[in-house]
Amino acid sequence: MAVINFPDSPSDGDTQDVGGITYTYSSSKGYWTAAASGGGGGGGASVTTDDAAPSNPSDGDLWWDSDGGKMYVYYDDGASSQWVSVSVPGATGSTGPAGADGADGTNGVDGADGVDGATGATGIPWRNKFINGNFDIWQRGTSQTNNGYGSADMWRTSLNGSTATVSRQEFTIGQTDVPNNPHYYGRIVTTSSSGAGNFAIWRTYVEDVRNFAGETVTVSFWAKADAAKSIGVELSQIFGTGGSPSSNVDITPQTVDLTTTWTRYTKTFSVPSISGKTLGTTVNTSYLRMHLWLDAGSDYDSRSSGIGQQSGTFEFSQVQIESGSTASDFEKRPKDLELSLCRRYLFYNESYGAGRRLEVGFINSSTVFMVNWSHFNFRATPTISYNNLACQSNGSKTISAATTSVNTTGGGAGYGTYTNFTISGGTTGYCGQLRALGTDTYLILSAEL
Repeated sequence: MAVINFPDSPSDGDTQDVGGITYTYSSSKGYWTAAASGGGGGGGASVTTDDAAPSNPSDGDLWWDSDGGKMYVYYDDGASSQWVSVSVPGATGSTGPAGADGADGTNGVDGADGVDGATGATGIPWRNKFINGNFDIWQRGTSQTNNGYGSADMWRTSLNGSTATVSRQEFTIGQTDVPNNPHYYGRIVTTSSSGAGNFAIWRTYVEDVRNFAGETVTVSFWAKADAAKSIGVELSQIFGTGGSPSSNVDITPQTVDLTTTWTRYTKTFSVPSISGKTLGTTVNTSYLRMHLWLDAGSDYDSRSSGIGQQSGTFEFSQVQIESGSTASDFEKRPKDLELSLCRRYLFYNESYGAGRRLEVGFINSSTVFMVNWSHFNFRATPTISYNNLACQSNGSKTISAATTSVNTTGGGAGYGTYTNFTISGGTTGYCGQLRALGTDTYLILSAEL
């Protein structure tokens, strides 16, 4: 369609000659009006107002579309003829309000599964350096009132003035107070005796003071008492025996406020570096020690966290020490593995009837029956105690004495441990059996710290 090119921004009264017709712009009307150009009395172009175009227009006729609101001129360029809009568009109106949101479309098909991520890191094994923290092993017995060892392996009472009774207690099957279904827990009942230097302590160890030196460690345990009571938790570095070892380093203790219900407690300690320290010359005698202060006279306020003197019943389960400032879940090791760890420090063999075999050996001479304990790597040369034993070899040979020695060839202290039992009438080269003579028979090899 041909287009008349009127100016884009006309002013009122502007004229434009097109095809012999003069168009004049009216700003009040907003469009161009036409009249025949040139003089003479010829009639001007016709102007029609209607909602439909005139049926027989002539070149230059005007038509106002009353329905659409636009002015058209009929234009004949010699090749074609048509109505051409001459209206100037008005200003753009303001944007109308947004229409209502359309309905949500249907969900697309789920995408394919992503690639599996890398396997997470495995938890650190052997986190817990305390042995028998689960109180599963009680080689010496299930209770004691004496000072020192006597019941739970690796746990030792230390008493001065005050007294205590340690006993093995059994959890009710299916209980949920303490997790991981522990079998036993340790109970210690203290009776305080007034005195500035008196105390009752339950303590355990980590062999080798190098462990955790210069690190942050976290001690955790489950505990309760017969009433609301406070206990002190103290770590100490012991540098061994022999020669001139450095003095003990006692780390600032912390208070734990017990209640009458099983609760897990955690305490974080900064263990000092051992740089510049001197270890004792006797091998395997240094260690990191933990004291559970249950009763303490005023002489020990600084080491017991000022708990004071008190009597009471204290119960403990799942005791753990590990690197870092966060307590992880208790590391529960198999019982046979825990027993083997305990036997680095104590081998206890008890007979439950006459004639029971405790161990085998051989007759080294007419007066010596030797038993080799090479399957145990003791911490140190163990001390031996026994009762009601005999050597059975082509007849029963009464044992009158025993000494324990260590063959250190190929290893340190505790490697190749053997015991020479003194007998009479032995036949050199014969095998023998270490046998019980009654129900009160026992054999103890101790290399405890």
